[in-house]
Amino acid sequence: GILLNQNLAFIDTINDLIYHDVGLPQGSPGTATLFLGEVRISTNVRLFEGSRAIGTRVSAPVEAAVLGQGRRWLDSAFVVNDRYISAYEPMLDTYGRRVGMLYVGFLERPFVEAKREAVLEMVVAFLAVVAATAPLFLIWARSIFRPLERMTDTIARVEGGDLDARTGQVERKDEIGRVARHLDGLLDRIRERDRQMRLWNEELNQRVETRALELQGANRQLEATTQQ
Repeated sequence: GILLNQNLAFIDTINDLIYHDVGLPQGSPGTATLFLGEVRISTNVRLFEGSRAIGTRVSAPVEAAVLGQGRRWLDSAFVVNDRYISAYEPMLDTYGRRVGMLYVGFLERPFVEAKREAVLEMVVAFLAVVAATAPLFLIWARSIFRPLERMTDTIARVEGGDLDARTGQVERKDEIGRVARHLDGLLDRIRERDRQMRLWNEELNQRVETRALELQGANRQLEATTQQ
């Protein structure tokens, strides 16, 4: 067999098979590693000045999950000096013992930056849409509140005794316009009822005065009769 310790051609072949023609973001290279226990014995993960991170150890959470519990790790993990979107698979010997791991992953930072840029672009686009639609919204809101303000002012004037106060012509044909026209109709009927009440009151006063004069005449006749 071929000794796998520091067999770079072996791990590079695995890396090429996995990431061949895969559209990773710029600055997020695909990586692969072969572990013996928790130690990297063949990897293309880089350290300083481009040297390979052979001899470095896997992070404690990954070691506990993969080597300790035999679980497959599919999550973000700290690899050497940065966080990677990672997959770890335990490797077993002929006796079923966990003797190492196979790792593949790619740098997480470009995806985080792309997400941040996408969120920023969405926020900017949202603010631009709000800025563009705010004047239209204000015009639309003003067209709603102006008739309501006129109706409120009309009601206040009527309560102050001005029965001739009216909302006036409302151009809207929706519910607000119908309410404004209905309010003016009610005020017209109230004014007509008030006019009729005043006429009836004047007629009643005239009748009372007439009856009072008749009573005064009858009273004088009664006094004259009493004197006779």
